[in-house]
Amino acid sequence: MTRRTQQDQVWLLLPVLAALALRLYRLDTQSLWYDEAVTADLAQRTAADLIHWTAGDIQPPLYYLLMAGWAWLAGLSEWSLRAPSAWFGVLAAPLLAAVAMRLTGRRAAGLLAAWLAALHPLLVYYGQEARMYTLLLALGISAVYCALRMTEERGR
Repeated sequence: MTRRTQQDQVWLLLPVLAALALRLYRLDTQSLWYDEAVTADLAQRTAADLIHWTAGDIQPPLYYLLMAGWAWLAGLSEWSLRAPSAWFGVLAAPLLAAVAMRLTGRRAAGLLAAWLAALHPLLVYYGQEARMYTLLLALGISAVYCALRMTEERGR
């Protein structure tokens, strides 16, 4: 690993740590609101019940299946129910940096994208909510990154 690559990784770590701090700060201060309480209720159900429930709703089951497993491990407190959203919200920063660097070929663009993802008020807000929004964001950015990689591979 070159010295330049090591420096880039250190600089990318800063927005990731900022994203983590902002999403974990006062994560359990407010009590659950209605939609988060639905998440808590569904996290206590079996996989078959979750799939049956989501079949009649607009939500796909992946998030609720993840939450059921997580709740089994970590419990059903406000903090533990919101922690996965915080994690996926933090993950958005390096993922977006990777997409920006791949699109532009510039490290500065990746760093700027990571800072924007780390500090954007709506991303911080949804990173503190026990809902599937940050999971969808992380999956969406990952899909874009994979599509860019596939496009580059086909171009060779």
